[in-house]
Amino acid sequence: MAMKKLNFESEIKEAKKLTFKEKVKKAFDFKQKWYNFRHYDWKKWARKNLTLNGIGHFGWIVLRAIIVIGLCFLILYPFLVKAVVSFMSVNDITDSTVMFIPREGSTYFIKRAVYSMNYFPALLKTALLSLLVAVAQLFISCVVGYGFARFKFKGKNFLIRGSKDIEERFIGNAFMFNEKERAKILKNPTGKYNHKELTKPFYDKVKDKDDVTKMQYIDINFWLIGDILLKADKMSMAHSLEVRVPFLDKEVFNVARTLPTKYKVNKSNTKYAMRKAANQYLPDMVAEKKKLGFPVPIRIWLKDEKYYNMIKKAFTSEAANKYFNTDELVKYLDEHKEGKADNSRKIWTVYMFLVWYNDFFGDSEYAA
Repeated sequence: MAMKKLNFESEIKEAKKLTFKEKVKKAFDFKQKWYNFRHYDWKKWARKNLTLNGIGHFGWIVLRAIIVIGLCFLILYPFLVKAVVSFMSVNDITDSTVMFIPREGSTYFIKRAVYSMNYFPALLKTALLSLLVAVAQLFISCVVGYGFARFKFKGKNFLIRGSKDIEERFIGNAFMFNEKERAKILKNPTGKYNHKELTKPFYDKVKDKDDVTKMQYIDINFWLIGDILLKADKMSMAHSLEVRVPFLDKEVFNVARTLPTKYKVNKSNTKYAMRKAANQYLPDMVAEKKKLGFPVPIRIWLKDEKYYNMIKKAFTSEAANKYFNTDELVKYLDEHKEGKADNSRKIWTVYMFLVWYNDFFGDSEYAA
C-alpha cells in the first residue's frame, strides 16, 4: 500500500512571507524553547504534580474510581456475557447482528445444561459437602478455642497480642495482671480499673503516629516516670551512688525523637541508628550485641527450694489471706517451679506488696 505523499506547500508559502528578521527570531525562539525543555527540572515537576498535593485529593478519588471500575469490568464482564448468552435463542446465537441483547430470548440452553449435567443431584452433593466442611470447621475452631483458653503454651500471648490493636494490647512493662487474672487472685476485685481507660488519653495525643512511636510514648509516661527511673534513683542513692542516664540527655532526646521509625527498629535490628554509629568506633561484637538490660535472675531463683519456700510462706500468710485467694497465688508459684509457665514477674509483684504491707502494717515475719 503506497503511503500518501506529504504536502508542505502551504508551510513553504508561509515561510517565504517571513522577513529575515522574523526568521531569525523564530529560530531563536525555537532554540530557547528546546533549551528550556532539555534543562527543565522534571524531578521537581514530578514531586509537585505526581503527588497527592499535586493532583489534588479529588484527582486521586477520580483515579481510584477509574481503577476500581476498570477492575470490576475486567472481572465481571465475562460473567455478564455468559449470563446474557445463556438466555439467547439458537437464532440469536447464529445471528451476527445480535451483539449483546437477545432479540428473541430463550431458556433452551439453560434447560439443556440442567438435564445434560444432572444438575440437581450435583447441587445436592455440593450442599452436603459444604455442610460437612462447615461442621468440620466449627468443630476445629471450638477445639482450638478451648485449647487457647484452657492450656498455656509458648507463643500463646504472642498470638493473642497480634490479633489486637496496639491501643488494646500495649501498656508496657507496668502491665502485670489482666482483668480475668485480677478477678481470680483478689478476694475483692473492684473491676473498676481497665488499662485502656488509663492509657487512652496518652494514645489520643499520638493517634497520628506509627505503632513504634505510640509504644515509646506509653513507656515514657507509664514506665520511665515513676517506675524504673525512680527505683534506680532510690536504690543507687541508698548506697551512695550517683546513677546517670545519658540517653535521656535533652540534646540526645531532641535528636532521637526526630528519627524516622526505620532507623529505630527494622527487620535487620533494634536500635538501628545507634548501632550504625557504634560500628564506626566499636568492634562489631559490641555494636551488634543483642539487647540486654540488667535484670535480676528472679525467674531462676524462684525455682530454688529455699526461695520457693520463702515466697510460699508469704503467699499463705495472714496478710495474703486478707487480700488474695492464696490457692491461686500458690498455683502461680507451683506452675513456675515446675516450668509450666514463667510467672516470675507476677509472683514478684505480689510478693513485693506483701513485704511492703508487712513492714508497715503486719505482725508476721518473713524474709524479704
